[in-house]
Amino acid sequence: MNFKAFLLLIIVSIFSLYSCNNVAFSPDPKSDPVSVYEYFIQDFKNNYALFELKGITSDTFGNHLRQSVSLKSTDSELFKIISQQARTVHDGHVTVKSPFAISGYDFWQSVPENGPVNITNYINVGSLGVIQYRTMKEPTIGYIFIPSFEGTKSDFETIDNALDKLSDKKGLIIDVRSNGGGQTQNAEIVASRFAEKRVVYGKTSAKIGTNKNDFSAWEEIIVEPLGKSQWLKPVIILTNRRCFSSAELFLMIMQNFSNVRIVGDTTGGGIGSPVGRELPNGWVYRLSTHRFVRPDDSTPEGKGIIPNFKVWTTNKDITDGRDRILEKAIELLK
Repeated sequence: MNFKAFLLLIIVSIFSLYSCNNVAFSPDPKSDPVSVYEYFIQDFKNNYALFELKGITSDTFGNHLRQSVSLKSTDSELFKIISQQARTVHDGHVTVKSPFAISGYDFWQSVPENGPVNITNYINVGSLGVIQYRTMKEPTIGYIFIPSFEGTKSDFETIDNALDKLSDKKGLIIDVRSNGGGQTQNAEIVASRFAEKRVVYGKTSAKIGTNKNDFSAWEEIIVEPLGKSQWLKPVIILTNRRCFSSAELFLMIMQNFSNVRIVGDTTGGGIGSPVGRELPNGWVYRLSTHRFVRPDDSTPEGKGIIPNFKVWTTNKDITDGRDRILEKAIELLK
């Protein structure tokens, strides 16, 4: 092919691209208030996984606030309306973020945090880090505090070192109060050190299409014994209302072990796996795209995990520096 023919081919190709522009590329969605609201509603319907689990009819989602939005709505008014609609699903993983505000469902607001209060009266100085282990004033009991499941795999494999240091204890307290979650694999790493055998602790399914019934097949999720050794002696796990997400998955696993009991308060009730989405005006929001259930199809979503022993911390306890939940765990282990 000579140069003139090659140049002609390039020019024809460019004009072909422009003439087919409407076919090859979808137009950008409109960013006026009404269009943004409609986009949010439809996008949420297409991708949110938990309508059925929460007993919500997806077809009517967004209808009752639609008339509140107009072309004259300010950014502040639109943000308030979208945030209000997002909160109707009562999902702590659903958040809306604009340049001037962040909104989410504050699942714990109806119930106080319920500890931890002041554990220094009960434990000795110990390690810092992702997995914090301590000895206690009660010499037969070990204590591990896990403030979050955020971090790397190697961070949480230090659970082996913690259990080794506490191996002479007759019982163990694991404190996950106010643990807001993190990576699922990290929760599974810790739990695997308490598994005597392979356990199917739940099932998961992902939203994969725009129709309300477009889900992947249910897939079993398991934990099996890993690490240097398994802790099979008594374990008490401390919880409160702000245990959420992967912290609740950790509890779902640990509930399968006969040597484990939970003490404290009902957890937050949010198991979904969130992803971020963008609205036409540049705002972003998160929503849950996976369903998680136990093998019997029950779920903590929207309900929380109820402890074996529910313990309340009063205002007087806080003033006195007493941790009633921790005291109950010590009593049970002794």
